Formats: sequence, structure tokens, C-alpha cells
Amino acid sequence: MVLPNPSSKRAAARRLLAVTAVLLAAVGGWAMTGNAATGISTAAVPRAHCGPGALPETSIQGRVPSSDYDSGRAAKGYLCNTKQVSHQGSSGGFKTLRYTDATGRTCAFYDSTLTLPRDVVSNILSGDGLGVVVLDMTDPAHPVKTDNLVSAGMLSPH
Repeated sequence: MVLPNPSSKRAAARRLLAVTAVLLAAVGGWAMTGNAATGISTAAVPRAHCGPGALPETSIQGRVPSSDYDSGRAAKGYLCNTKQVSHQGSSGGFKTLRYTDATGRTCAFYDSTLTLPRDVVSNILSGDGLGVVVLDMTDPAHPVKTDNLVSAGMLSPH
């Protein structure tokens, strides 16, 4: 019977500890400074400089403070270096996707249902219909509704 050498166990434990320390330092350094090999940065994105006519966010990006609701500011929306080109319908728009084919024709798709089942009645009465609305966006200033996708998965895709 061969008994294990206690000093070799200690040496192995020290090596394991050293390797772990090196890996933690490397991962910690990457997380704090970004990955130089891929150019990914974890630094905060600077605040945008909005041009004339902008209605910029008044708080952290994506947050609407209660003071904006109280003052009515939230009802005006938030715009920074963008402008509305056109508008279609009166419902939804939870997420809009766009596709341009090889010939230059552009279609857009948006979910007409923000809250199921609440929006079902209003969408039917407004003429927007149910499901995902399909638009011909070849002329972006004049979108044309071409269809509604109403399969079970499209009635409330979000």
C-alpha cells in the first residue's frame, strides 16, 4: 500500500489556486475594460446630443420618471435626432420590423395588439384588424396596409 505524499497534495492545491487566481484576474479585467481582442467595450454609452426640435428623454435611457407623467411631458413622447415620416393605423406598434427585397420593395410588419384581449375590440372597430399588420413601405411617406397575419401565433406575437 502506497500512502499519498502530503507535500505533493499541497503543491497541487497551490497550483490549482494559482491557476484560479490568474483566470479570475483575466475575467475580471475583461469585464471592467472590455475585450480588446474583439473591440467590445463595457463603458457606458455617452448621452446623445439631440438636434433642433428634439424631445429628449429626461432621465436614464428607457426610463420615464413620474414627474414626466405628472407634468404631461410623457404624453408628448421622446425624440432625439429622429422625425416621423408617416403613420398608419391607430393601434399597436409594439415592435416593428422592416424588410427590403432585392428589387427595392420594402415591407414593414407590426403587432397590432399591445394588451390581449383589451385591444381586440378597439382594433376591429378602428379597421386596423387583428394580429400582425403588413404594410407596403415602398413609399415610406405613404404606407399601404396590405394584409393582417392572423394565425394563432400572430394574434399576439410578443
